[in-house]
Amino acid sequence: MPAKRERIRLGEGGRFVIPAAMREEMGVKPGEDLILHVENGELRVRSWLRNLRRVQAELSALKKPGESVVDEFLKERREEQRRSDKRFDQLHAEGTTRKGAK
Repeated sequence: MPAKRERIRLGEGGRFVIPAAMREEMGVKPGEDLILHVENGELRVRSWLRNLRRVQAELSALKKPGESVVDEFLKERREEQRRSDKRFDQLHAEGTTRKGAK
């Protein structure tokens, strides 16, 4: 079945209303966030939440079985913080040594 088409008028400030039947088909309600982009001169509108779920599904396919992305992220952040703390301690020690040398 071909996609339903509606003719609408562009209002003040570039505003337009998505017809109710199209909002229902998209699964969006007033007040929800949308993603807009132009592709080949056409405005594309997507539900932000549905887009997020689609991206999550695509990325979860890349995850290895048994792998915890959160655990890996936390491990990396802890290592980064450890390096930062070590550098801070070195700078503090150098500053303390210089003050004592005066």
